[in-house]
Amino acid sequence: MTKKVLSLLLVAVLSIGLLPSLFSPVLSAAPSSIDEAKDMIKEYQEKYKLLEAELKKLEAQKDSYVEQKQLLEQQIGELESEISAYDQVIAELDAEIAALDARCASAQEEYDKNIDKFRAQARASYESGTTTYLEVLLGAGSFSEFLLRLDYVKQVALYERELLDKILASMASIREAQAEIEVRKVEAKEARNVLKARKSEVDAKSSQISAIIKTITSNEALLEKQQDMAHKQEEELNDWIEKELAGADSDVKYDDSKWIWPVAKASYNYVSSGYGWRTLRGKRQYHYGIDIAAPKGTPIYASKSGKVKSAKWVTTGGGWQVCIDHGGTYYTYYNHMNSRPIVKAGQMVSQGQVIGYVGTTGNSTGYHLDFRIYYQGKAVNPANYIKNPY
Repeated sequence: MTKKVLSLLLVAVLSIGLLPSLFSPVLSAAPSSIDEAKDMIKEYQEKYKLLEAELKKLEAQKDSYVEQKQLLEQQIGELESEISAYDQVIAELDAEIAALDARCASAQEEYDKNIDKFRAQARASYESGTTTYLEVLLGAGSFSEFLLRLDYVKQVALYERELLDKILASMASIREAQAEIEVRKVEAKEARNVLKARKSEVDAKSSQISAIIKTITSNEALLEKQQDMAHKQEEELNDWIEKELAGADSDVKYDDSKWIWPVAKASYNYVSSGYGWRTLRGKRQYHYGIDIAAPKGTPIYASKSGKVKSAKWVTTGGGWQVCIDHGGTYYTYYNHMNSRPIVKAGQMVSQGQVIGYVGTTGNSTGYHLDFRIYYQGKAVNPANYIKNPY
């Protein structure tokens, strides 16, 4: 494997990385209405689906990398077997070379002994004045004896020469065999080194893929944890909705009187955005109330008597908001007030009482009151309850 491939794998590890967390363990803020809670539930469900899709992608990636790693591990096993086989061959060649070394040493020793023996014989013959080959020949009594002695001398000389030549030939053969084995050993070592280099590359690639698999596994665990948190928050929102629908904390007696227009002055009766689907800032969305246009600071009335459930800033786009519990599972919401409401949670208010002033806080395109009515946890069209009296 080339350095380029290793670099690409490293980039893959870094590019995968650990995913950021999408959810906190608990809800950051309670919803300001049941419909907003339902919207939040839809968002969590959509995010859950997105997480599920990401998990499937990661699973597919992981399966692919696991398959690659299995193939690499198979290659590593095969390479290790080949390397082991070459190690065995090299060991056998070393043993052959050692055996030839021993044979060569033995032949050399035999040669040296014979040389020493012949030299000793020649030296002893010279020093003691014993009969030389020439004397043996000249001492013959007849020509036929001379021929016999000449043949003897030749045979002895030839035997000595052949013995030495045989020893030298044996040594030459041994050295030739050694040279051939050395060549084979060099070739075996080179082949083994090539395999070792290939194994090192495959090992490096396998390590890189292991790092990728580890990162993917960590991301899978993180996404699963985020799914659990999304599911938990969805359950919390459903519990919140059930409590709202049950009106468990409501001790307000419903007033049968008619609902009144929630904005002061006869001229402020223009509904700039009605109940239902609309397009805001290029995005299609459902509007759960009606927008009544009015100047900044215009008084806002309680449309019916009840108890203030909340009077606070909400982070879901309503800005400064008041929610009133009217009993009978009726709730009204007054959004985008100019400043902090002039009523407090738990305070009883009468119909027509000023609870705040028109503004443009939160997610608003201009000065208006976003007025909403909820019955049994569901948004209803305020136009069916309040009649424009002007």
